[in-house]
Amino acid sequence: MTIIVTGAAGFIGSNIVKALNERGEQRVIAVDNLTRADKFKNLVDCEIDDYLDKTEFVARFKRGDFGKVKAIFHEGACSDTMETDGRYMMENNFRYSRDVLDTCLEQGVQFLYASSAAVYGGSSEFVESREVEKPLNVYGYSKFLFDQVIRQILPTARSQIAGFRTERSNPPIEHFDADSTASFHCILCDFARGGRVRLLEGRMTHGWIQEFMKLPKAATGKNLLAGDSRHALLEELQQADLALRARGEIRRPSLRG
Repeated sequence: MTIIVTGAAGFIGSNIVKALNERGEQRVIAVDNLTRADKFKNLVDCEIDDYLDKTEFVARFKRGDFGKVKAIFHEGACSDTMETDGRYMMENNFRYSRDVLDTCLEQGVQFLYASSAAVYGGSSEFVESREVEKPLNVYGYSKFLFDQVIRQILPTARSQIAGFRTERSNPPIEHFDADSTASFHCILCDFARGGRVRLLEGRMTHGWIQEFMKLPKAATGKNLLAGDSRHALLEELQQADLALRARGEIRRPSLRG
C-alpha cells in the first residue's frame, strides 16, 4: 500500500522518507512546495514513487487517485515562527491540515502529524494539557487550534491519529528550511538591536525521528514531545562572533517552544 509524506522536502519529512525506505517501503509519495527549489537536495537520496505539489494533492487524495493509502505523515506547514501574515499561516497550517485530516477519516487512513512545542508558548509546563498551552505567536496558534480539533474528533475516530510536538532544532544538514534559517536570522537581529543574543536552554530526546517511525497504534490520540535542542555548535558560533566584535552577551531565557 501507498504511504504519503507531506512536507517531504523538509528536514523532518525527508528523514521520514529515508526511514521508510530503510524499512523496505518503496511506494512513497512525496508532497511539497518546491518554489524554493534548493529543497530538492533533501530528497536526492530518497526513493519515492511519485512527487506532487501541495496545491494538487488534496483534491487528488479526495478523488482516491492513489488507491489504498496506508498512512499519511503530515509534516507540511509554514514553519517560520516569525511569519506575521495570519491569513497565510492559518491557510497553510490549519485549513490545509484540516482538509487532509478529513479525507484520512473518510478513507480510514492513519494520520500522523506534526504539532509543535510552540503551543506551550509562555507556559512553564510542557505536558499534554489544555491548561498549559499558551501560544505566543500565530504559528503557535495555528498548531494549537488544530490540536483542539483533533481532541474533539478523537472519541469517534476509527483510524489512528497521533501528533508530535516537535521542538525547534538546528540539524547538521538541511537545505533552505525556514526553521534553521530563522535561527541565524534571529541571532543577527538580536545583536543589531543591542548586542544581546537569545539562546534557548534544554534538551529533548536525540534520535527522535527513528523513534517516530516505531510509533505503535497504541499512541493514537497522543501528542508526543520530541526534538533535540542541543545548541553546542550554535553557541560556539555565537561566542566566536562575540569574541570577534569584543562586545555583547548571550542571554538564556527559559524554553518557550
